[in-house]
Amino acid sequence: MQLQTERVSCNSCGASGYQKVTSEVYELDGSQVSLGVVRCDRCKLVYTNPRLTQDSTFLVYKEDTNHTISSNYCWSGDHSQARFTPLIRRLQELSPTGKLLDVGCGSGDFLRAASQSGSWDSAGVEPVEIAAESARSASDAVVHACVLEKAPISPSSMDIVTMLGVLEHLHDPADTLSTVRQLLKPSGLLAIYVPNFNYLRIKDTGPLCFLRRRRWSDLHPQEHQFHFTINTLHALLQKNGFDVLRTDVGQPFAVGNTVVRNLKRGFHIGVQALWRQTGVHLGGLEVIARVSKQPAALPCHIPAA
Repeated sequence: MQLQTERVSCNSCGASGYQKVTSEVYELDGSQVSLGVVRCDRCKLVYTNPRLTQDSTFLVYKEDTNHTISSNYCWSGDHSQARFTPLIRRLQELSPTGKLLDVGCGSGDFLRAASQSGSWDSAGVEPVEIAAESARSASDAVVHACVLEKAPISPSSMDIVTMLGVLEHLHDPADTLSTVRQLLKPSGLLAIYVPNFNYLRIKDTGPLCFLRRRRWSDLHPQEHQFHFTINTLHALLQKNGFDVLRTDVGQPFAVGNTVVRNLKRGFHIGVQALWRQTGVHLGGLEVIARVSKQPAALPCHIPAA
């Protein structure tokens, strides 16, 4: 097995110029590659370049499951419903009934919470079969074990699409957002949660990262293809046919022991207050957007160079 890499242009604006942020070496079964994290010169989107090809990324999820963020945060399931309550309430205010699709639903924690809310007819999409089966059991919802583009879902049939901890893993988020827009009704909603690079660059690069991990960078570029800030996430959504309605500090994934969970909850309260009082956002980015009445801009991204 040999890991393969590729060089890419910016997925948001199509520019090929960038500045290096950091790099990390990833090894799987004796195959070793160097993966870069760069910032686009034009729109400032941070992305992995060079990165693993799609086939090599699938190998990571298949062969290195126990060391992936996806497994630790989204597939094993911590059966915590409380962290989804604020988002569900916000969505209920905007779209109290209809059909909801959770893309990349993992083991089904959010899908279960959405189903139990009684507001929507909920379904999921999850390409990892073992996670999809867990999601079916957890939520009693229909879960398609495939990528979104292959899911048997009719255009203009969804009132809400959620993508929680998904967009940063995609090789071509602009293309996926285009697909989502087609599946949503003309007034449909999209809810997204992604890590915030403004926080990650403090925690997971540089001296603090070295003190915590004994390495200078821990951004997981073998999985995370993109690292968003408020500005770059809003820009990507707007270019692909969505109007941002609100941005909040997303609830953290409640994994770890009791001490770690309590620290995360305390930090979340602090960054919420910081966001409200100063406009500085250092927590997870939770954005709700609506399908724009204006046509989406013509795609200018170039997936691979």
